[in-house]
Amino acid sequence: MTKNELDQAIERSKSSIRTHQDIIIILVGLAIVTAIISTISGDWWGGFLQNFSTEMVGAFITYLLIERILGERRRAEEKTEAEDAEKRRLIIQLGSKDNASALTALTEIRTKELHKDGLLKGVELDGANLQDALLNQCRMQNSSLRNANLASAKLNLAHLEGVNLVEANLRNADLLGAKFDSETILPDAKYIFDLDKIGLVYDKYWTTTTDMRRYTDPNHVNENGNPDFWQPDWVKEQDEE
Repeated sequence: MTKNELDQAIERSKSSIRTHQDIIIILVGLAIVTAIISTISGDWWGGFLQNFSTEMVGAFITYLLIERILGERRRAEEKTEAEDAEKRRLIIQLGSKDNASALTALTEIRTKELHKDGLLKGVELDGANLQDALLNQCRMQNSSLRNANLASAKLNLAHLEGVNLVEANLRNADLLGAKFDSETILPDAKYIFDLDKIGLVYDKYWTTTTDMRRYTDPNHVNENGNPDFWQPDWVKEQDEE
């Protein structure tokens, strides 16, 4: 949660407390005043005020019970709101181009085991610097990792079904046991225009015959013995600098 969000939550809590205090003071005050007056008044007027005092006590008790129920619900909602804000912060930080910052966020995510409960599903991490990241067993289905640096990342047993890997750097990444499907877009895929389909369409998707070592192993060769390692142009440019 950001400082601004925390300040707003604190101010809401203070305002709510002040309101409840005012209501309690009014109810208790009415009950006390009417009880005193009823003791010094005549029969009819005293009886009326005594009944009114009793009603105020009942109203006070009812208010406390209702407030307890609503208070618990409100606290639960505030807790959920705070947790959601924290998750958004972690995702934003994980997508950082600064490797240290991204890895710090990942450590927090793994410590809280959020990588297993769907936090990383369907998120946009385009351009993230996740070099050396420990992403094994992460559930990242349908996420976007376009132009992400995943060099030497541990992705074994990771769920990469439907993930967009276009222009991602997978050099020396560990993909042992990683799960792909026919919607996983390969790193060297190109966008194609297809009137018959809605949304972005690419020319290369993972299949059961795809050899992912072409993207991970710098020494990979094809069936003819020729070098067959692919990496994004932006990585080649960095290597030349």
